[in-house]
Amino acid sequence: MKKKISIIINITIFVLSIFTLITALIGLGFRGMVNQPLEFGYLMKYFTVLSNLFMGFVALAFAINEILYLKKNIEIKKYMYILKLMATVSVAITFLTVVFFLAPKEKNYFSLFYDGNFFYHFFIPVISIITFILLDNTNKLSIKSTIFGILPFVVYTIFYIIVSLANMDGSKFKPGYDWYGFLGLGPWFILAAILMLGGAYAISFLLYFSSKKLYKEN
Repeated sequence: MKKKISIIINITIFVLSIFTLITALIGLGFRGMVNQPLEFGYLMKYFTVLSNLFMGFVALAFAINEILYLKKNIEIKKYMYILKLMATVSVAITFLTVVFFLAPKEKNYFSLFYDGNFFYHFFIPVISIITFILLDNTNKLSIKSTIFGILPFVVYTIFYIIVSLANMDGSKFKPGYDWYGFLGLGPWFILAAILMLGGAYAISFLLYFSSKKLYKEN
């Protein structure tokens, strides 16, 4: 029964991740409002978008593996659980960043959960976390596997630094680069990066630990 529920949820995550991207590209608001269409390249520089799309495609692949397991008893490989951990950590970082860092800066706290942001900032991350903890049998994972959880964040951090530094005009960043303002912190960026990586690993470990404690066979 858990596998069937997981399949439905994973497919839903994939569909919503693509649907939300499309609405952003065509500028369609969910409340009858037509917003300004956003370019694909512009969207792809944000960790929120990348993490949710990564989660969507991993969820789809995982659902296919679950279907094969139920239909043909083909075992789900360890690397699929590692990918699921990596994707879940990624969207968890997005969710926690919005809830505790970005939303409090807004005049209306819930403004970052309207329209497509509801799916990317809240629904997909939360349902992904719940699914990983309660529905995914992570017995094939070990404590050593948790280090893989921070890999997407490490890759994105490197991408962010390279792209931003490659688009400097003298001592300043060109408009649209250093879009999170982290490099503008100067030497403090190193400390911030260490703290964020530490936080990412803490999330990875907590997801692993929670799954081990709360997952139960049918």
